[in-house]
Amino acid sequence: MERRVAIDLGSGLAKIGFAGNPTPDCIIPSLVATPVREHRSASGGDYYIGKYAMKLRLFDAGYSVRPVVRDGRVESLSDLVLFVDACCKEYLKVDPMDCHFFFALPAMSSPIDRSQFMRSLMVSLSPLSITIVDQSVAALFASAGPDCSPGRLTGTIVDIGENLTKIMCLVDGYLVCSSVKEEAIGGAQISEMIQRHLEAREEFKPLNSLRRRDREKAIASAVQKIKHGSCYLAASPVDEALRLDEDPKLAKRELRSEAYGWEYSVCYERFIAPEILFEPAISCGAERDATPLPVLVDDAIQAAPIDYRAKLYSNIVLSGGSTMFTNFDRRLKLELKMLTSARHKTNIASSIGIKSTGQNAVWLGTSLIAQQADFDKPAMMRIKHDEFVKFGVRYEQTLSSMQENMGL
Repeated sequence: MERRVAIDLGSGLAKIGFAGNPTPDCIIPSLVATPVREHRSASGGDYYIGKYAMKLRLFDAGYSVRPVVRDGRVESLSDLVLFVDACCKEYLKVDPMDCHFFFALPAMSSPIDRSQFMRSLMVSLSPLSITIVDQSVAALFASAGPDCSPGRLTGTIVDIGENLTKIMCLVDGYLVCSSVKEEAIGGAQISEMIQRHLEAREEFKPLNSLRRRDREKAIASAVQKIKHGSCYLAASPVDEALRLDEDPKLAKRELRSEAYGWEYSVCYERFIAPEILFEPAISCGAERDATPLPVLVDDAIQAAPIDYRAKLYSNIVLSGGSTMFTNFDRRLKLELKMLTSARHKTNIASSIGIKSTGQNAVWLGTSLIAQQADFDKPAMMRIKHDEFVKFGVRYEQTLSSMQENMGL
């Protein structure tokens, strides 16, 4: 049975599922663990992905654990093949040979990289077809809905991943390459700041009696619980701190880890940690020299054609889990209004529009594109690939019309 599978490979998490589902079937860390000992081989199936690979990174030195994607780019094609094969067989319970794959890749990946990407998967897994979708197009398509043609999309995508923030502008479905901006800051740096604040108050002291594995698991769970359940963005961090100083009951919130019976508190890190996206200078890490998010968005739009800038300001789409903090969209809109009103005579600030598509926006857009009726012209098909391999010719979408005219 033929199935269409949408895959969004992120630097931190991979989202995989069948096209048409409202959410991904599985969301797992994009990690691969292979044995380092000479007498053990990954080709024999002795490798792990996802959460199992994450555990091996901490507790088994006999495995080499590597990310499939680093800073938005595929690290190793062989690891990618292992990862996709395991995802299909262990999580989706399908044979890769029966699948049409739709991959969401960074918009700035080169044609050569994409060609090698497709050929490696085609040769190793032999799927029915492989189609590559730009992540920026997928995110914007998810916000517009299936009734909108991908070729008519115009907007700005703000994608904040685990370790990378990307700003991309699309005009009538085409990426404006000069408007692509990246900064090495994201959800991982927010988590690190939360953990540093908890350590400074010695919140982890009751966990010292636990084993190393249980202690690290409890800390990671607490950080994620605070990050996803308690963090928010304030209109003014200084005013927010003064407001909390006046009322200690508002400043401190008690939480509890049921698994370990551990009680801990969360204070100012609730709004200070997400603030590093807007004020990276408050961080102690390498990201302190990063460009603030509002400036990054404004610079990206200003690098786009002048006739489209108003449209790009009016359709800013938020993508990624780190854009889902409470008041994130309001804070970004406020900062952009301050930047634009000081520069433009016309009232562009009033037309700024921001909407959030959630942490699965890229996967959802890829899934919607996979459901389109005209998907029968993918970037690479197994039957075409097998034919052209005989003649030593690489199949490319740009050559398809020429090949059809030649009768190949």
